[in-house]
Amino acid sequence: MDIREDTMFRPTMMLLAAMIVGSGMDYLFHIYMARALLPIQYSELAAIMSLLMILSLPLKTVSNIMTRFVTEYYAEGSEAKIAGLLKRTTLLTAVIGGLAALVIIFLTPIIERGLSLSSPYLVSMLAIGVFFKLMFGVYQGTIQALQMFGWFSAQQVITAFFKIITGIVAVTIGYGVGGAFLAAVLATVVSLILTAAPAARYFFIKAPSFDMGKVGVFVLPSMVAAVSYGLLTNVDLVAVRIFIEGEQAGLFAAASQMSKLIVFLPACVATVLFPQVTSALKMGDDPIPILKKALLSSLILCIIPTLAIAAFPDLVLTILYGEAYVGAADALVPLCFAMTFFGIGNLFLVFGLASDGHRFVAIIALFSILEIIVMGLFHNTIEQLALGILAVSALMCLFCSLYLLQNVKNGSGPYWASRNI
Repeated sequence: MDIREDTMFRPTMMLLAAMIVGSGMDYLFHIYMARALLPIQYSELAAIMSLLMILSLPLKTVSNIMTRFVTEYYAEGSEAKIAGLLKRTTLLTAVIGGLAALVIIFLTPIIERGLSLSSPYLVSMLAIGVFFKLMFGVYQGTIQALQMFGWFSAQQVITAFFKIITGIVAVTIGYGVGGAFLAAVLATVVSLILTAAPAARYFFIKAPSFDMGKVGVFVLPSMVAAVSYGLLTNVDLVAVRIFIEGEQAGLFAAASQMSKLIVFLPACVATVLFPQVTSALKMGDDPIPILKKALLSSLILCIIPTLAIAAFPDLVLTILYGEAYVGAADALVPLCFAMTFFGIGNLFLVFGLASDGHRFVAIIALFSILEIIVMGLFHNTIEQLALGILAVSALMCLFCSLYLLQNVKNGSGPYWASRNI
């Protein structure tokens, strides 16, 4: 596939199909666990899985770095540079991931008490999961940059099936929360193997000494972007475990997990958007038409399921989670709208990373801090918690939109027009 081909529809539809299947399996995993475990046990599982996502946020930084620079080097036809970057990044990520795992294990007593975990072994599994997720980011970004969207899609589907089958077996034979979380950790290992396979050939290409200086400049904004967006979409499940006790925490966990089906939908569009914007800028083309297509596609993808769930929240929860979770309906609706806004906000974030628009990153970062503050102030009920998240997400999208419009209307030209790659 020619990396210069300016088409979004076909790869987006391919990734969307994989996303629907993969996310469907992931939600079946959560639905099964919510039914097989008690609500308070399910809250524990949701909290430790969210902590895994939060602690693994640097994987997105690594993935963004690989996507950005492999796209450029591939457009130049320089396989030696790709090989040099891949080898150096793999080594650095392995060292950082290993150190992170050791720190997590050292903090086992604190994590165990803070989340009221039923076993310290959950923290050990958390450490292992963080290591493999960080390594996964190296190869995820590489195949995204090479626009190997078919392989990218297959990996999502295979991993999702592995996770749900392993999880159901583990819980059925009596391993409970530990068995379910182990299945999620093992799924990260499968993801790593599947994404590393197509990139393995670059390890056999002789590469000159690689200067990481240019890459280093991109690390900070990418790290801030990954941490900020990851907190926006995952910290709620940790917060509810801290602020709200008992069955209500389990109800919120179910509502939050269901709403995240929506935030994942624009992810397939963002996957295509990043390399296409970088490639367009490399060739001196205007990236705004690409962003407009991405925003429109994502809005359509998000609004349909959001309105459907908003119309029948009680029915949806009863069918998927059972009558024990109907009390989450009032939290589910605002969370679905919030995830729609977060999904759109992710496109602004990706566009900013691909075009050196670091003010988009700054806006997302500020609102991630605001969300934590709002949750700390307003958490008397799960409905109040959900409404606070909705308010933050809507304001975030508004600020990003206004900033984009301001730059487009700028008579001297938008900031990305003068970008020197």
